[in-house]
Amino acid sequence: MSGDDKKTDILIIGSAAAGSTFARLLAGTGRKITMIDAGKQLSVRPGQHLKNDFRYRQEPNVFSATIASQLETYSLPQRFLTKVLHPRANFENKKQKWWRNMPFASTSYAVGGMLTLWTASTPDPVAFERAPFIPNDEWEQMLAIAKLLLNVHDDVFSDSIVGKAVYERFVQKGYHMNPLQQAAQRLPVDDRRAYFVNWTGADTILGPLVDDAEHYKDRFEILAEHRAEELHLSGGKVVSVKVRDLRTYTHHKIHADLVIVAAGSFLTPRLLWQSGIQPYALGRYLNDNVESSCEVVIHPDIIETIRSDPDNPVREKGIPIPHNDPGPALGFPPTLEKPWHGQIHRLSRQFIYLPGEDVRKTVRLTYYGTVDISPENRIKFSPDHKDRFGMPQITIDFGYSIHDWRRAVRMWWDMIRTANVIGSIHDFPLISPPGSTLHFQGTVRMGETSDEQTSVVDPFSKVWGFDNLYLGGLGVIPNSMASNPTLTACALAVRSAAHIRGMSLEELMKEVSAK
Repeated sequence: MSGDDKKTDILIIGSAAAGSTFARLLAGTGRKITMIDAGKQLSVRPGQHLKNDFRYRQEPNVFSATIASQLETYSLPQRFLTKVLHPRANFENKKQKWWRNMPFASTSYAVGGMLTLWTASTPDPVAFERAPFIPNDEWEQMLAIAKLLLNVHDDVFSDSIVGKAVYERFVQKGYHMNPLQQAAQRLPVDDRRAYFVNWTGADTILGPLVDDAEHYKDRFEILAEHRAEELHLSGGKVVSVKVRDLRTYTHHKIHADLVIVAAGSFLTPRLLWQSGIQPYALGRYLNDNVESSCEVVIHPDIIETIRSDPDNPVREKGIPIPHNDPGPALGFPPTLEKPWHGQIHRLSRQFIYLPGEDVRKTVRLTYYGTVDISPENRIKFSPDHKDRFGMPQITIDFGYSIHDWRRAVRMWWDMIRTANVIGSIHDFPLISPPGSTLHFQGTVRMGETSDEQTSVVDPFSKVWGFDNLYLGGLGVIPNSMASNPTLTACALAVRSAAHIRGMSLEELMKEVSAK
């Protein structure tokens, strides 16, 4: 090794949900772990959710500006409308077809990745959303461990006066719904009804690695603003990784016995492609959710139900809803007949409250539908056309099938009917542009057999043909999902980590539960 090179036992590229899951679970081996991320550390506590800042706890709808400032769009076509939709647009992609694009497909360059911004929705994947070649009893164990790491609760907003009244309304109408699982917990403050929400970030998953940083300082480190640019290969192994320190813009190598790439569904396949790992399935099978949402003003009958609650401290007020009422968090699980996941909340990324109604009387419905799996939906890379960071430009080639559109219309209509149960729609509900959900899956998908036409990794997330290269994140999910896929991606990382350590899931659960 040269003087600038580094040696570690385990190198993890990417610090979001999957990368942090690997780090937390592999720390039990006692081996040295180095985690790198191209982004900056945005908080004193590495990877913390930015909405835990006090000002957002007081006024959460202003968080939308922070989200917009942190997202970097992958591919912008050269068109006039690009300037309208993306006022800060630069480095437009000459090869991007606007009609085959995901115009809102973006990433967040930060320690913690998207977990610094996400809505923390963690519904259990239903049967058809789980990879069928993994036994269901293993799924239950994997999900249980992932929930512990993500700090998942379904009672974070159980005290919502509006939530209780809306739930009763749906029960009366015969709807099946559940409290929405959130990767968050309540932090009580001074009075009976006031509390803050502590949102899960990568720091939550890392747990003792950041809580007791002094103890782990010789075994775990995070190198922010370090970008992996190439995997150096030899005989079915990764022997080192070419890394650029973005603070000095200099290169060095990191040698590692085990390499895990969890850099997101677009940047993970690009790193493999740059390194000469180019199976047919790489970058293909790109999948996302169809999304639709609308704002609803709750019905006067529900307002009166709220007013009649004897425990309501403001029932005599003109609007009998406390200013600090946390709002509802309710969800509709997907089914084979209705393959979409619905949410009722005030937590979505669209914190745009329209004038004319008090925000306490409004809720937002957001629905997420499945998309057909197709190898023609993909991302491509160009060695001669660079992005704004000097890396091979990502070009998106994606479109909905006729079946996707039919499901989307059915989902949209189901959302309208559901909204009318609650009250009156306040804005015109639209189907969001592709890429709006940021739930990108399938680009390094998992497969049961070593068919490079259909998969990149095996059922334990190891790249076919390699001994020490594993992948993590939404990109490994092989099947179409309606629910938020973060919990599922973490569960798959849990299975992979158990496999790497030669442990059973039961043993891993005991270890995680003890800390």
